[in-house]
Amino acid sequence: MINSQEEKNKEDLLQNIQSVEENISARIAEQIKNLWQFGSEENSSWKRFGSKLYYFSQTSNTWEKAREQCVAMGATLAMVKTDEQMAFLANEGTPKHWLGLSDISTEGTWKWLDGSIPDKRLWAPGEPNNEGEEDCGEINGRLNDLQCDRLRPWVCEKSIAI
Repeated sequence: MINSQEEKNKEDLLQNIQSVEENISARIAEQIKNLWQFGSEENSSWKRFGSKLYYFSQTSNTWEKAREQCVAMGATLAMVKTDEQMAFLANEGTPKHWLGLSDISTEGTWKWLDGSIPDKRLWAPGEPNNEGEEDCGEINGRLNDLQCDRLRPWVCEKSIAI
């Protein structure tokens, strides 16, 4: 009886080990896939900064269409949280790009698409000024408000999946 129980325990242990090995192999394969995709994206217009990838569009669109384009790529319009990120975005591509910033939900309350409030230091002097119903945010050296139906290139961001 003891030998029979020991054999069963041994068999269960072997099955558990095999299950763990399969799980580890699947995770390694997924990480390799993610790294391969990262390399492909980086080589095809995605640029890395910190733990994010950024896509700088080569065409122009309205803010809403730009937001939709980012979503279609599994990303969101870029959200600037630090001075370093602002400098990176301001120095890439064309000087003006749409960002994931608006006061569309509540006039005068500017928010990033993730619901956070932009740091006041990141705005250009005198901005946001709401001159002519400006409800969407762009980067123009610093943050600037602009009419959402204006055509601008845009910047998408997504986290690096590693």
